[in-house]
Amino acid sequence: MEEEYWHTTLETSRDREEESLRLLKKIAEMEIGDFPSHIIEEIKSKWET
Repeated sequence: MEEEYWHTTLETSRDREEESLRLLKKIAEMEIGDFPSHIIEEIKSKWET
């Protein structure tokens, strides 16, 4: 029973990790113009301060 719990927990953790990597790769491949303008403005304002 405990072994099954850990197997499920590790599998869930691995799935989350893989999804996070997929999202990071997707973000990395985006062009600046793909971001909504309010996000670009927020980045610019933080960059300048």
